[in-house]
Amino acid sequence: MSLNKKVISPFWMVIASLALSCTWLLPNHYPPWTTFHSDAWASIVLTMVGMTILLLRLRERNEWHWPEIVVAVLIFIPIAQFFFGMLPFWGVAWINSIYLTGLLLALLAGTRWEKAANGECADFLFLGIGIAALISMYFQLHQLLRFDGFDIWILKSNDFRPGANLGQPNQFATLLILGMLASAWGFKRRQLSAPVAILMTCFLLLGVALTQSRTGWLNVFVILAALLLWAWFLRSKRMLATAIGLGLYFIACVINLPWIIDSLLFEGNRDLAERYLIGARPQVWRMFIDAVQHQSLFGYGWGQLTHAQYQVANEHPDLGMLFFQSHNLFLDLILWNGIPIGLLISGLIIWWFLACVRRIKDHEDAILLLFITVLATHAMLELPLHYAYFLLPAGLVVGVLNVRLGFRSVFVTRSWITLTLFVLSTTALSITILDYLRVESSFNVLRFENAHVGKVTAAEPPDVLALTQFREMIRYARIQPKMKFDAKELNWMRDVVEASPSPYGVYQLALALAVNGKPDEAQRWLQRLCKTSPDEQCQGARNSWEIEARKNRFIAAVAWPVKR
Repeated sequence: MSLNKKVISPFWMVIASLALSCTWLLPNHYPPWTTFHSDAWASIVLTMVGMTILLLRLRERNEWHWPEIVVAVLIFIPIAQFFFGMLPFWGVAWINSIYLTGLLLALLAGTRWEKAANGECADFLFLGIGIAALISMYFQLHQLLRFDGFDIWILKSNDFRPGANLGQPNQFATLLILGMLASAWGFKRRQLSAPVAILMTCFLLLGVALTQSRTGWLNVFVILAALLLWAWFLRSKRMLATAIGLGLYFIACVINLPWIIDSLLFEGNRDLAERYLIGARPQVWRMFIDAVQHQSLFGYGWGQLTHAQYQVANEHPDLGMLFFQSHNLFLDLILWNGIPIGLLISGLIIWWFLACVRRIKDHEDAILLLFITVLATHAMLELPLHYAYFLLPAGLVVGVLNVRLGFRSVFVTRSWITLTLFVLSTTALSITILDYLRVESSFNVLRFENAHVGKVTAAEPPDVLALTQFREMIRYARIQPKMKFDAKELNWMRDVVEASPSPYGVYQLALALAVNGKPDEAQRWLQRLCKTSPDEQCQGARNSWEIEARKNRFIAAVAWPVKR
């Protein structure tokens, strides 16, 4: 390992980190793919950085560790699932394989960068995260205080838990906690003084408290517990006092949340005691564990958890929403791949993590492993790793840890192989971006059509190479239920609804099934609609159904399902 070399100059390091920070600061979150802009930007920045590292060290070989090999194999599973008929559209396999390819390249880039310059990859990553966390704190306070101005740069929040430009409080809390680790990294690398690092941590802890994110609160206590354990191991009274002080400060912030929010003149907060409740996750987990039993061997396919939910929704209590993830990474892996492969991948993840714990040598190793721990804890309760803006940084850190902790490589390849992977992935990323820009434009036209805004004429579905599921979704939105759908057309409608589910889509499918002589299946889909939608949408669908029933005897023959 080269301890003193620099791959990137300090100037370009700052530029790259500033570019990375924009990943978490972009305010663009629009349907049908709400995180596209953030994920695409993260992919572009990290691809450029990875290519730079590779080209500057072109003569060096690439080491492959077990995580890289496992991810490389996983890339082909969604593709195989599509060809075996488990995934309804090529675009579903494409997106999942693209994300896995990005993870593979992040692992390889982290490994290569750490071998070239000790700690420089983490410097880049933590600087970007620290900048994003601090700016996002301003955005959060801006949202809480209802300031005017910067409307196009800061998301509007009508919620009592603003999530800055991430738009989701739990994701934002995780960003702030990673920002705290960035302050610790800066201190250990002698880039921040102790008072500055502690002040930055306290400021970000206030932001975590204001998110009212139970997942964020749990992660704070995980970090504090690790800090206490490390202080005890090193017999460091200063570290022990810091951990206790930060813990007491955070508890005070949480306890005094009502007073803090009142002091910020924020109106409309509800009873904060609700944040201490467990929530619906146990019900969600029970439902998806039940779904596993229906497809235990091969699973439902990558990205097909709504299909799993529809399979068992009618046998479980109303949840009032659709779930694209099970809110537990290991359960997701089992649902996507089946029990054998899902358990194998989960076991390998646990094995790697425990091996890292045993190999920690210094504070920097501990901070990097805490980075993974924060994301892993969140992934046990939600879905941070389903987004490139957390998945790709996690891949970089895993690659760095593979080198720092002395994991033996399985094999070595020449740089041209990795360079080829980067070129192919850049091409695939370009196709994805161009496809989605067409999809977004076509989707906006569809929204204007439905809202009867202006003289918009129905356009053809977008001409795409990869994102076929979005093309079919837009085509589906324009069809009208008719008497003569053949079996192939009805199967296509089912596939679209399960790939791009919505209450409207389910309602249209139920209408089509009813008028084509499938009343029992139509009723099951209506029941699924109410099980997976808010009460007001269920009631609205019922009112529309009753109106249609007066016009069509086949629809009238389908009684609205009794709520169970």
